[in-house]
Amino acid sequence: MTRTFATGAAVIASALVLAGCGAAAAPTGGSGGLTHVTVGVSPTTAAIAVYLAQQEQTFAANGLEVELSTIQSGADAVPRLVNGSLDMAFGDAVGTVQAAANGVPLRVVGISTVAPSDPAKDYSAIIAPASSHIAGAAGLSGKTIAVNQLSGGAQLTVKAAVDAQGGDSTQLKFVELPFPQMAAAVKAGRVDAAMNVEPFVTQSKGDGLEKVLAPQASAVPGLPTTLIVSSGTYAAANPTVIEKFMAALSAAGKKANADPAAGRAVAGFTKLPAATLDVITLPVYAETAADTSGLPKLIVIMNKYQALPKQPDMTALLGAPPS
Repeated sequence: MTRTFATGAAVIASALVLAGCGAAAAPTGGSGGLTHVTVGVSPTTAAIAVYLAQQEQTFAANGLEVELSTIQSGADAVPRLVNGSLDMAFGDAVGTVQAAANGVPLRVVGISTVAPSDPAKDYSAIIAPASSHIAGAAGLSGKTIAVNQLSGGAQLTVKAAVDAQGGDSTQLKFVELPFPQMAAAVKAGRVDAAMNVEPFVTQSKGDGLEKVLAPQASAVPGLPTTLIVSSGTYAAANPTVIEKFMAALSAAGKKANADPAAGRAVAGFTKLPAATLDVITLPVYAETAADTSGLPKLIVIMNKYQALPKQPDMTALLGAPPS
């Protein structure tokens, strides 16, 4: 899971201030008559499909010259989206909705990854010591679970997964820890379990830890986990550019899902060792990237677990429905 857009009031406030001085939204010309597009991506495996589309020149075949700009979090992208130095960016689904509900002027224009329906394809996991004998969702009752952000997407997913599998999410306790520190905390007994992601899930198997639950597959199968967002201004002015981008990304997503080796081959941007890339579970990539119809279903789940104190303006977030 990528870091959220909703990382604090200061980021939201700065984005709103910048919203009044956004750059022109007209697309710029690239080389060879292609339309230039700048896209913010995080250095995680969630971005493999976009790098695959770049490597195989699928964007160019769709008339686009795509420049990929590294962002460390969705929050990093917000000011750049609003002032026009980024045209689109990848962001965590839950964090994006939370930020939009707080007034950050974001438009969801597509999806990059979706939660799998097959637990074996889930690149996240609730991990616990094998010696703890925690068995499934019911075994987590009363346990303290580490998540990368309190009230964020991971905590929401854990709650929904536990309830979906017959447990009781009201009996869970949560603490915040960075993903790289989770396995050590579980092994040392500082927490009972952790909601972790690759590559740390695979690495933790050597530390005597095991998967208790596949949270995304249990909680939100088929729903978006990583979104592609722009400013509302850019989306309104450039529907054809966005359509071409999503077509190319969909083709790359299909290939990455069908041929994981092709995705791993372009994943050097993650800085993960090749030996690690060869064994970790990759995300499930969107094969219809322009289809954002799963987002309202995710919002229903967010409301169920009180992860959304305010409701987003759905017309601003998704655009006006076709007439």
